[in-house]
Amino acid sequence: MGTSEIIETDSTACRRCRHCVRLCPVDAVRVSETVLEIDSQRCVGCGACVSGCSQAALAASPATATVSSLLDEAAPVAIIPPQTRLLLPSAEWSAWEAAILSIGFHAVEDGAPARRLLDLMYEDCLMTGESSQPSIRSSCPVIVNLIERFRPDLVDFLAPFATEYEVQARIVAEVYPGHPRSVVVAPCLGARMLTKGGESALAAVISPNDLLSILSERGAPLEAELGVESASFPGLPSGPDLALLLADLPARSDFESSAGVTHLWGCGLCLAADGGGHGLSDEQLLPLRRLTAAGGFIPRPQARKPIDAAQVIESLAAAGLSEPESRLNCTICGYATCEEQAKAVIRGNSDWSACLPMEKRRWMAADSSLHVQASIDQLTGLLNRRGLLDALERELKRARRYTRELSLAIFAVEDVDKIAGLYGKRASGRAIVLLAQLLARQAREADLFARSGFDTFVMVLPETDARAAAEIADRLREKVAATVFWLDEDVGARLVVHVGTIETRVKTATAAGVLDEVERTLNPDHDAKPTGVTEA
Repeated sequence: MGTSEIIETDSTACRRCRHCVRLCPVDAVRVSETVLEIDSQRCVGCGACVSGCSQAALAASPATATVSSLLDEAAPVAIIPPQTRLLLPSAEWSAWEAAILSIGFHAVEDGAPARRLLDLMYEDCLMTGESSQPSIRSSCPVIVNLIERFRPDLVDFLAPFATEYEVQARIVAEVYPGHPRSVVVAPCLGARMLTKGGESALAAVISPNDLLSILSERGAPLEAELGVESASFPGLPSGPDLALLLADLPARSDFESSAGVTHLWGCGLCLAADGGGHGLSDEQLLPLRRLTAAGGFIPRPQARKPIDAAQVIESLAAAGLSEPESRLNCTICGYATCEEQAKAVIRGNSDWSACLPMEKRRWMAADSSLHVQASIDQLTGLLNRRGLLDALERELKRARRYTRELSLAIFAVEDVDKIAGLYGKRASGRAIVLLAQLLARQAREADLFARSGFDTFVMVLPETDARAAAEIADRLREKVAATVFWLDEDVGARLVVHVGTIETRVKTATAAGVLDEVERTLNPDHDAKPTGVTEA
């Protein structure tokens, strides 16, 4: 796996929530307990992982050093495309232009002519006349990267035009022959993959926040003139789901029979930007058509070694997930199914550290026998109150780590003392055991179930909100009410349980506080019928 030149990773800041894995449309993110990496060969520069990382563990690599060197050696031209101007804070454009010129840029251009020129090329050269052919618009570098890597069979259908950023730089080189190199300011990470070095007209692509850093370093009055205190540009607006877009691309044979241009974009920003207002007529732009030619597109297939079913089964077995019913497909690991996670583990892109059932078993195995015994209720075999508090603290940490809901349900059985008075303590103990077994059978694999008091039980419900918890509790209460519990061969009892539920405030909750809160939900002035005891 290569190291990405456009995305920086900070493994120490990463909390392993694996949100980036879910967001990446091309499976280019590798996350394990100790590793956070971007596969530069698979990355298409869509920026979804960067925009979605709330922990700043993934960020666009700064390009300020390259631009600072250019400013020291020559006076490049700054290009602020229409899509970037949409992101600029409220200061007048003239103030931005003056600030940029003050730090050593020769001129500032808005890049709008390139958008219109490319529109004309698509209209005139691809959609009319004898040269009409099925084509994929190649203006967006993210789309070009996507086709080259993941649909290389369609590369020859990419329109023979450069990306919008490259055409902008070429036009500027024509207008300013003494200053042939340009710096494009754009939030597009895919555009950074276009800069090849050398004497290319496109010398660098920097983010708006990079521009602010350079302005600040070189003494431009950000706050006074521009009303900006620090790097505060928003990220890329959401665009199409690239995974779905990739899946929906037709087969080559179907594409050959189509006509016209398929317009694809990697984000919503270019779609929102208006390429007009550049002051040039179409007649003035068309002589520049020679500047739109693409340098050629290269198939870069990302074929992977096939993984057979036996390997997947072996990996699942190593995680204790041999049985289909043990696979929750909970997506906490970042993958849609346990089978996909197993494939990622085989490829070295993931590990099983985020597997919920496996983590639960690992904790149980790691505890010493003494601690386990001290945490188990001897009558029912469930966790006791001490064990519940320990387990609940871990579940709260997990819910905070993965930003998931966590709810609790409590069940209090009525009149256990009455049963003891009528039939003895053995019968009341039998009632408690039978009730515990019934409720435990109804719990999901990821749920925790414990006896928290003499006649109370608590169920911890991961990834469950308040409404779902209430539905679960009501269903179990009705199940208990419909069951006859045989305390002896000729003595059956119907038990009544009272239920209460809460959804925890995960960010601030403590195990003791949550347990106390759910216990307070029980209402002693209930309307339920008393325990019915039937002698058979």
